[in-house]
Order: sequence, then structure tokens, then C-alpha cells
Amino acid sequence: MHSISVDITFKAEHHLLLPNGQKEQPHVHDWQVRASVTTEQLPDTGWVMDFHHLIKLLNETVQPLSVAGCLNNLPEFNHTNPTAERLARYIYQILLTKIPNPLQLAEVTVWETKNCRATYRP
Repeated sequence: MHSISVDITFKAEHHLLLPNGQKEQPHVHDWQVRASVTTEQLPDTGWVMDFHHLIKLLNETVQPLSVAGCLNNLPEFNHTNPTAERLARYIYQILLTKIPNPLQLAEVTVWETKNCRATYRP
């Protein structure tokens, strides 16, 4: 199995409803996103996928999140907490539709801060 990963960052605001019922103050993060793609066999080119192409696809996927301003205002997160976990799953599901066959999207990891991250893999 061969795998590549790329990282990008984007800026977006969010706020969460806490378990005690309190609502966080809106705050901004420089979200970091990593996407990992795998393949069983390397093609004749010798690479899993062009890094630049994967970065382009990942940027296209997160672009609506970065221009939205506040993630809570997006329909996808309108009635649910836009947590790092849900963001990772959302990005995975959108990016999955863009990855060419026979490649597989292995996982998406989202960092909310330098030390806090969530990963989604099916």
C-alpha cells in the first residue's frame, strides 16, 4: 500500500454549544487539514497522485468553509455543532467525490489548534 498526504490551512470562525448548555463565544481558528490518499499499486509514473493536484482538490473542498466566515452559518452545520470531528467528516465526504479511481481517500485530519486534532476515516 502506498500513501501520500497534503496539508493546507484556512481561517474560519465557529462557536459550540457546550455539554452544560452554555454557548461558546464565537472565535477564529487557523484550521489545518490533512488529506491522505492511498493505492495498492503504483502506476508507471511512480507516484500515487500529483501532490499539487491533491492540494488543488483539497483547497476547492474547503474554500466554501473559509469564505463562509462562521461555520455555524453553513447549512451543513446549521443545526449541529461544527466540531473538528464533524468538520473532518464533512471534508472527507466532499473530497471523496473528487478523488479519481482507483485511488482511495484514506482519511482526513483537522487541527483546531496546534495540539488538538480530529481524524475521520471510514
